[in-house]
Amino acid sequence: MFSGTRNMTLYDRVLDVNIDFGDTHTTSVLAFALFYSIDYVFRTFQPEIKDVQSTYALTRFRNYSISVIHAVISGLSSLICLCAYPDLVYNIIESENVFAYHIMGFATGYFVHDIYHNICGGVGLRSLEIILHHITVLTCFFVVSSYRILVCYALFGLLMELNSIFLHARQVLIFLNIAPRSLAYRVNAVANISAYQIDDFVSSLIRD
Repeated sequence: MFSGTRNMTLYDRVLDVNIDFGDTHTTSVLAFALFYSIDYVFRTFQPEIKDVQSTYALTRFRNYSISVIHAVISGLSSLICLCAYPDLVYNIIESENVFAYHIMGFATGYFVHDIYHNICGGVGLRSLEIILHHITVLTCFFVVSSYRILVCYALFGLLMELNSIFLHARQVLIFLNIAPRSLAYRVNAVANISAYQIDDFVSSLIRD
């Protein structure tokens, strides 16, 4: 996915040859293995949800739970990277950072696993829009990493995962039969709105 041997991009831009991309493939593979292992744990110790006979319900519960974990890691990592390396924002087209490539590698492992999870879980047709979304994102990551441009845009996209944390968590609560009037459900609802506002505010600060 990532190559450190190419010295020029589509725009004949001289790249930083000191950046080593050798470990980014490993990051993707390890991310896939991580989410596969987490899913195995969920399959082994699956909780009692609304319809225990429904394969679709069980698959979606595991899927949303894994999505929460991915959203936390990718969202926070993207935020830290954008704040710690302001050059990415000052030059959103040409700036690059090895940490950012590893974040993309981690997200790549998740998206590949999620495609695998939906297809092998028997819910591929019901999740067709999700699979198409993941393929689109992976295509964008491929373009970014191949030409080593627009890295900042990729991080901004992953930054939206911060809001997805609570969107996915809401689905998990529903599968666990948590009442909408319960404290956990209400706290998650407030956190969802707050995360969206904070994410929008932080994005505006970074852009400015």
